[in-house]
Amino acid sequence: LARAYSSTAKLGLEEAGVGGAFEMSVINYSMDYSTYGRLQKIQGGYFDLIGAEFGENVDVELSCDAEREGETLAFLKDLTGGKGKVLKIEKKILTKPET
Repeated sequence: LARAYSSTAKLGLEEAGVGGAFEMSVINYSMDYSTYGRLQKIQGGYFDLIGAEFGENVDVELSCDAEREGETLAFLKDLTGGKGKVLKIEKKILTKPET
């Protein structure tokens, strides 16, 4: 019975095109407007800009591989000259379709 269920699950995953699961870090970070302009121009390397909220500062939401979280945070600190602020960091498990 267990073999039948596992083969059914395998078929379902193959049909869905799931290539695997990986851990991402989603970082919410506050910065000034000029820094946000620079960030927009360089995003897409080892992090992606998901969204932004505009107020007194710009609160951005970035995603990166969990393994690169420290590197991304160090980059943001350097980019903002230490004036930015981490608002929240979450870990998320995402599935990656086969390519």
